[in-house]
Amino acid sequence: MKRRLFGMLVGAFLFGFFAASFFAASPSEQMEFQPSEEAVVFSGRVYSSGLANRMFFDTAYTKAASHPLKAPANIRAIVSPHHLLVADRVAALFSSVASKRVQTVIVLSPNHFSRGRAPIVLSEGAWATPYGPVLSDAGTARELAKSFSDTSSRVISIDETPFAEEHGIAALTPFIARSFPNANIVPILFDETAIGYGEVSDLMRKLVALRPDAFLVASVDFSHYLPSAPQSFHDDVSIACLKRGLNCQPLDGSPDLEVDSNAALGALKIWNALMEAERFTLAFHTSSLGLIPSGRADENTSHIGGWFSSGDASAEPFASFQVVGDIMLDRGVRLKMDEYGVSYPWEQVERFLRGTHFVVGNLEGTVSERPSRFTYNPPFQFVFDPSAVEEMRALINLVSLANNHSRDVGIAGEEETREWLDDLGVAWFGSFADPTLIRIAGAGGFQIAFVGWNVFASSEDTLVKAIAQARDEADFTVVMPHWGTEYQSVHSAEQRRLAERIVGMGADLIVGSHSHVVQDTEVIQGVPVVYSLGNFVFDQPIPETWTGLSLGVTVEPQFVTLYLLPVGTKDGQPVPLSDAAAEETFSILPASSSFYDLPARGVLRVPRLAR
Repeated sequence: MKRRLFGMLVGAFLFGFFAASFFAASPSEQMEFQPSEEAVVFSGRVYSSGLANRMFFDTAYTKAASHPLKAPANIRAIVSPHHLLVADRVAALFSSVASKRVQTVIVLSPNHFSRGRAPIVLSEGAWATPYGPVLSDAGTARELAKSFSDTSSRVISIDETPFAEEHGIAALTPFIARSFPNANIVPILFDETAIGYGEVSDLMRKLVALRPDAFLVASVDFSHYLPSAPQSFHDDVSIACLKRGLNCQPLDGSPDLEVDSNAALGALKIWNALMEAERFTLAFHTSSLGLIPSGRADENTSHIGGWFSSGDASAEPFASFQVVGDIMLDRGVRLKMDEYGVSYPWEQVERFLRGTHFVVGNLEGTVSERPSRFTYNPPFQFVFDPSAVEEMRALINLVSLANNHSRDVGIAGEEETREWLDDLGVAWFGSFADPTLIRIAGAGGFQIAFVGWNVFASSEDTLVKAIAQARDEADFTVVMPHWGTEYQSVHSAEQRRLAERIVGMGADLIVGSHSHVVQDTEVIQGVPVVYSLGNFVFDQPIPETWTGLSLGVTVEPQFVTLYLLPVGTKDGQPVPLSDAAAEETFSILPASSSFYDLPARGVLRVPRLAR
């Protein structure tokens, strides 16, 4: 149906209705949209598209015309940010796929405030925009809701409650009104905390059957509230996953990326597969801090836009993971958790550690219910309460036990630690004296081997066996030696000798620990060596230990890419460092590192060796 509706809504709309960004009319109120040739009376909820007026969007489209995008004709879906800081990029994206023939646009959005009666919420409302109203396809909404009515639990409902303030839908309605002038929309909100991939899959299959000719818009903002270094890492992971048809993480479910709606991306993945349109083209990639460098990291949002066209996604394997430094959950950290709760160490790094296949840490102590007997002087007996490790599990899912503290309470304590980790679902590798206890982890089409080696209690000959086993079973081998001298920021001659030996044994990446401070980095015969990441969760009062690194890693068939991600570690609570503080860290590293030419923001791409 051709939409030639109102020229203007009541004057209140021009002022955005009250002082808020969005508005909902009374459910019983009738809104008459007065066009020049015909009138359509809509009885139901009417929402505002926001405070931005027509001049704002006209300006965005004018800017977009200066850098147009050329999309092919076979586009079935796009992913677009709803952050209007990049309105001109969004306008360019919508202009590239604009069509008067499209009758239905499906809009997938996060349910930002988790409102409504069901995990999936639909609307029968309308949005008043500067270009005219955008009406919901109420018939499709009702058919979808009806198709789930026989399920034992309420999965989907038509519920107007969330839509009055949901900017994930509202922010894009002006672009839909202008670029798809004859389309109604099917707005769908997903509550990340309450929805399963199976339910999302059922929804999208039914939607394809109902509206096979529809166009789909995934309204998704990507990494949030992070400084530029971790934001860049997470965005690169997300873009790689988009290029692989969102099939890289995990293969059989919704993506698990650092975004505001993995459920929406999961729905997009299913739609694209059913439409046989999985080939992704990146249209733009920006961030708030990239556009406004003086901005605050805790307000940073990244923007990724692009389209999916007919054809297959890349089938190239891709794995991503993070490695963090030393984790110690006793002594001063235990006291902080007693005061603030077991979540204390992780409260500032929840988004920082999200979005990869796994996160690896060096667990320095014994997991046990026995009483803590910590001291601030050796001999140390670090004991971690299982509840603290259970809390850690949400973010750290693989740990090395190859360190000098894994037998703080003896061999029995080390065995108890393994039992607790197994019971809690935290994978582990290595031990105080046996590096052959390796771990093989599947990730994005690769088998990644992790070998932990405590140089103070195990021979090099034993390590040779461990690495040989890893290379037989895996595509990529990470060796994590516990070595060197504490509080020294430059590696020793012995560390260099051992690194050369480990490279010769066949390691693809070396990431060390023990110094409690960040040590230098280098590439030896094509193999990256990070001598020490320093602390991650620790309580040491020495200022030099208060800056650590997390290492972001992506593995592709031809390259391994490393991202140095600086963190502050004071008081046992890691915090991603601001851009300014991170730059200080990066400026120091090259002086003691042979990382080819260390690029800006600590990103290094190294060709993989043919072995």
